[in-house]
Amino acid sequence: LGLAETLKGRLAWEKAVRPTGTKNLCVLPAGRLTAPPAAGGDSRLTTLLAELSSRFEFVLVDAGPLVENDAAAVAEAARDIYFVVRLGESQQRSTAAAVQKLQAGRARLRGCVVTNA
Repeated sequence: LGLAETLKGRLAWEKAVRPTGTKNLCVLPAGRLTAPPAAGGDSRLTTLLAELSSRFEFVLVDAGPLVENDAAAVAEAARDIYFVVRLGESQQRSTAAAVQKLQAGRARLRGCVVTNA
């Protein structure tokens, strides 16, 4: 149980957040998304991120590949966006298209993180 159930109103985020073995680090698992989010999900996500931001110093969201899912809702709700690309695997054309998609929306693109993972 996690984010999906929280956004559906079935579980309070306080009950979904899990501690980790690292001090001051918690995780909100994805949960079980069985269908695309219903209308109004964007506002629930915005509200949830605002609540999490008031309780935690940093809130990091792994939205997954922009080309595979609609991460626009996360990008719109997030305060800042850091685009992550995988060294040697991310294609320049798809990366540029994803960045343009973010810039066309209300995303506040702050930088890029290059990983080798």
